[in-house]
Amino acid sequence: MFAFLRRGIAWRRGNARRSIEGLWSSEAFEQQLRKERARTDRGAGSFTLLALRIDAPPDSEAFLQAAWVLSALLNQRTRFIDTKGWFGDRIGVIFPNTPSASVVHIWPPIKEAFDQRSHSASAERSPLPTVTFEVYAYPEEELTGAPRG
Repeated sequence: MFAFLRRGIAWRRGNARRSIEGLWSSEAFEQQLRKERARTDRGAGSFTLLALRIDAPPDSEAFLQAAWVLSALLNQRTRFIDTKGWFGDRIGVIFPNTPSASVVHIWPPIKEAFDQRSHSASAERSPLPTVTFEVYAYPEEELTGAPRG
């Protein structure tokens, strides 16, 4: 009986992460990434991937709170055509036809807003975890290669 309850709780936590508004699931995001790679290869274009790592255990409440805040900020400060979703345990954003240098400049204002929300929330509860980023440009770099940033 208790094993059943533990599996149910684990399932709900996993679904809570997957169902954050504005973020595609890992599977859907991977599909969009493959689609963008194919479009880039076919049309000689490019795209950049921003990968955000939340420095907290993925099943923790702090991780989920940080993901909610990041999702809201990304939806406010990126274009409609930029795909946002789970890239493994990171949040990824695909920027079509955008050079990596431009993406590196997009991140600091989002990070600043995230830090401000974290400090204002710290009076009520513990501050949000830190977030680090990596930037990958395709086709200049393989998406598993050395990041910029």
